[in-house]
Amino acid sequence: MGYDSGMKVADSRHLKRERLKSGIALVLERRMDLETPDARDELGRFLLREHQLARVLATRYAECVRTALQGFPEGDIPEDVLESHVDTLCFHDETYARKLFPTDDHVVRVLRGTQLCVRRLFQWLDEGDLFTLGGRTFRVTGVAREKVGAIDEPQARREGVSSLAEWRRHWLDNLPRGAGNDVWNAEQLCVRHDFLASDEEPAPRY
Repeated sequence: MGYDSGMKVADSRHLKRERLKSGIALVLERRMDLETPDARDELGRFLLREHQLARVLATRYAECVRTALQGFPEGDIPEDVLESHVDTLCFHDETYARKLFPTDDHVVRVLRGTQLCVRRLFQWLDEGDLFTLGGRTFRVTGVAREKVGAIDEPQARREGVSSLAEWRRHWLDNLPRGAGNDVWNAEQLCVRHDFLASDEEPAPRY
């Protein structure tokens, strides 16, 4: 499977609305009190499991659901209010990005332009999202799921590493606990997030 053969994730704004709606439906169905930490944790776990989101992203969605239901506890949330939460979820600040790129080496590679994608077990970003890192703004240009065994040397180097072997070591070392980080599994799926600095994007064509 080549670089462009990943299973592309669908329209990001639609996905965001559907994730929010699924969280709202769960809260209403179970009559959860999101002012309690246990209920917020339960909602976050649902979003992680149901939508394969990274825990930190699921937490952001859970907070949007809580805020929306504070204003509209019956779930009759106007479309423009839902869209405002979608807008919020399209941007990820420096704190969020530093969790995605947790080491100084990661940050330097991204800022120098030697790292143009990041792969994680769960989804952290949607296509079109913006994030800031080192005071610079980046736009996500693509998100796709792919098998780790299909990643070749050129694709591995897009993450700023020197070789495919180094990428595989890094992948295993950074898998979440319980995700099989003691053995290589070529069939394991990952989520590839491609990005560019916003000032390096091609100029729009009219």
